[in-house]
Amino acid sequence: MLVRLRRIIAHRRSPGWALGKNGDEVHVLPIDDLIDHAVADCVCGTTTEPCPRDDGSMGWLITHYSLDGRERLEVEG
Repeated sequence: MLVRLRRIIAHRRSPGWALGKNGDEVHVLPIDDLIDHAVADCVCGTTTEPCPRDDGSMGWLITHYSLDGRERLEVEG
């Protein structure tokens, strides 16, 4: 799962994204955004998706969205 997440971050063309782990969850978080992003009930409108691990179990990928709009400037690679 972390390999997939590192690929997601590597494909981002703008800097300022980090991975954070919280139990069975991995969060993709914007760095230096207009707000501090919360792990639970974040105001940014997160998306949650199941993510299979190498051992066959499931984890969760939580993607946070920036409030400064940096996603509009990114190009998928």
